[in-house]
Amino acid sequence: MGPINFFVVLIALFTFGLIVYLLMMYNSISYEISDNLIIAKQLFFQIKINIDDIEKITDKFTLFSTPAVWKFSMSNKTLTIKYRVNNKIKWLTISPQEENQFIQEILKIKSQLEIERVKRPN
Repeated sequence: MGPINFFVVLIALFTFGLIVYLLMMYNSISYEISDNLIIAKQLFFQIKINIDDIEKITDKFTLFSTPAVWKFSMSNKTLTIKYRVNNKIKWLTISPQEENQFIQEILKIKSQLEIERVKRPN
């Protein structure tokens, strides 16, 4: 096998591996509300947020709406949760299938929460 053929095979294997990884990541995203926590899971990662630490939830529709450190979403139709841990502001971007129901579940636990809803483009 010549160097060009080896390079083509290497690129094909890398591309295949990347596609498999992205499909696994897309299918592994989940969110749940349990014991006063929001638990977001994506493949090998998990983040837990105490609902009492949440300051704001917004649905602004932009690719760069917040300096989101954690983005557990494969969609642009997202909710961004602003929360505070040890006096540091953090953000989590998620995309639950039923946004309104998800927000209502959070509001049952913490009713005094800033919710910013922005009309999204079609």
